[in-house]
Amino acid sequence: MIDSDLLKRIDRGKNSQDFRFLSEKDWLDGFKEKRVLDLGCGSGLYTQYLKKLGINPIAFDINKESTKLTKDYVGKQDIFSCCGTCVELPFRKESFDLVLCIETLSHIRNEDQLFALEEINRIIKENGILILSVHNATRFALQNIVRLKKPTEIYENPGLTIYPFSLSQLKKQLVLTGFLAKKVMFINFYNSIHQRYPKIFPILSIIENILARIPILKRVSLTIMCMLIKRKPISS
Repeated sequence: MIDSDLLKRIDRGKNSQDFRFLSEKDWLDGFKEKRVLDLGCGSGLYTQYLKKLGINPIAFDINKESTKLTKDYVGKQDIFSCCGTCVELPFRKESFDLVLCIETLSHIRNEDQLFALEEINRIIKENGILILSVHNATRFALQNIVRLKKPTEIYENPGLTIYPFSLSQLKKQLVLTGFLAKKVMFINFYNSIHQRYPKIFPILSIIENILARIPILKRVSLTIMCMLIKRKPISS
């Protein structure tokens, strides 16, 4: 049973722009009868959403408490879940049609991020889809500059350390690991404020949607979200 305050906090995650974006787009269409992995399931927010769409995902996280919380939050104890690390995923080659990886990769150390993407590529079927979001290095650097601090590659955060990506770094790693970007979006401007002040969410969401349309401001969004396809092997 989930504590009521924790339940409300998890539910408020639906106010974040990345969640709203996915719920408004067609990126998750066509996966009802497919093999789907929620990689870094956390509290179960996206696992629950996938279930509501009629998709039966596997919930995966490095933390056993997270997989337990996911089952409690979704209310389905029969959800298949497992624990492990992204740099050595416990799945066979080409096991999944879709991998959903929301704000997970940028909690992995810089030196391991490329290995994690290679593992994700390994478990996705040919022409399968990866929906990925990572923390934006430009946004974090700007926040430090405003606070009169030097930008860094590592940002300590309560609970999870953040290793953000620049867009160029992300694109380079995706090419190296065999992914082709179908769509790239800059989103999430007020994620923490949504959590702290849920009563003003309607106003914030309007402002956020406007900011997301301004090219210059897009580059300072909190997260970068991509829809990627696993490329066919290049014939020798």
